[in-house]
This record gives sequence, structure tokens and C-alpha cells, in this order.
Amino acid sequence: AQAIIDGRQQTVHVLVVSFPFSNARFAVVTPGETAECVCSGLRQIFEHICAVPTMIVFDNATGVGHRKADGTVTTTRVFEAFRTHYGIRAVFTNPNSGNEKGSVENAVGFLRRNLMVPVPAAQSLSGLSRALLERCDGLLEHEHYRKQVPVRELFEADKKACRVLPRIGFDACTWETRIVDLVGNIMIGQTRYLADSDYANQRVHVGIRAATIEILDSNGVKIVEHERCYS
Repeated sequence: AQAIIDGRQQTVHVLVVSFPFSNARFAVVTPGETAECVCSGLRQIFEHICAVPTMIVFDNATGVGHRKADGTVTTTRVFEAFRTHYGIRAVFTNPNSGNEKGSVENAVGFLRRNLMVPVPAAQSLSGLSRALLERCDGLLEHEHYRKQVPVRELFEADKKACRVLPRIGFDACTWETRIVDLVGNIMIGQTRYLADSDYANQRVHVGIRAATIEILDSNGVKIVEHERCYS
């Protein structure tokens, strides 16, 4: 969707979670569709509702995994760690099977019309996420389209079926190693990030998060942290 972040209109990625029983919907924005983005976005929603669903059905494997030719999905290491941390079972719908994901597809359309029009504005992605979650809370006061009771009342029943939120949140970070080149750079995907020329030809640890790239020396001491670039 389109949003104005710090005065500049840009495309943002919106993660939508729908609870089919109550029809409660929640949305946050992320800078991309990587596993780190999906995990950090889900953590925001879990902490906002103070509960963790026991199972999540994904409408596709984007970000958290890769679908093989035989239809099975191999998930990323960071998502497996996330799933284990929160005790969640993950299920992936089949391609071209709209009947398996009607609730969330309806939620995407509904939230696009109600939250993203007119184009929302915020100082940061995190600020926009907070604003969207507050507006989602307001939608809980609406009456369920079929059950004729407030969505909030039904959502309380949903939450009773959820797990308790862990005391410590999950740090959605993929750790890798890189060799610093002769001018002090490392490559993450197609983007160069400056480490330091003092570390030329040395191995460094790289923490890849949704919004940042953290570079540590071989002893685990932080060298620098950059904003993650999405091209």
C-alpha cells in the first residue's frame, strides 16, 4: 500500500492477521517481506493483543519459507526459531486455493479500504504500525456481520484459546558471517554495507533484522549498525 513516511510517499508492506471466529483484524507495516519482517510484525501484533495464537495459517510462504515443486514448504531458520519460541503451529495454504484463506483475503480488502484510504502519514514505519493497531482496536467495537454481537466480545473468546505471551519477546535476527573486502565493505544480498577498513580481509558477524544490519567483530564487539536497505 501507499503511505507517507516522514513526508515522503512510498510503498509499504502490510502484514494482516485475521481471527476468523471473531472477525478481528490487525495490521502492521514492515519495510519488506523477509522472514525477519514477518516475525517482527507478528511479534508486534502478539504484544499488542497480549496473546499468542496456537496456530497460524499463512496464505503463502512469502518470507518465512520456500515452496518446493512437490508443494511442501521449507521454512527459514529464523522463522523456525520464532515458531518454537512462541509454541506456534504453522500451516500453509495450497496455491490457487481461495477457499482456504477467505477470511484473511477479506480482511486485506477491508483494511485497505478502511485504514489505507486516504493515504496515511506518520514519522516512521513503527509509528504507522502503532496508528494502524489503534484503529484496528476501534474496529473491534463494530457488530459481527453475522453473529450480531460486538467483535470485541467474540475476540475475548479467541484470546482465551490463545497462549500466554512469553515474558521475553523474540529477536527476529538472522546471524551470518562475512569477509570484509579490501575497502571495508560487506555484501548483504545486493547491497554493500560499510564495516570498517581496519577489518579488511577479516571475518565479521552480521545480524540481519527487519530494519537494521548490525556488524560485530570476531569477538562479538559491535562495530557499526546500519539501516537495512531494500532495493
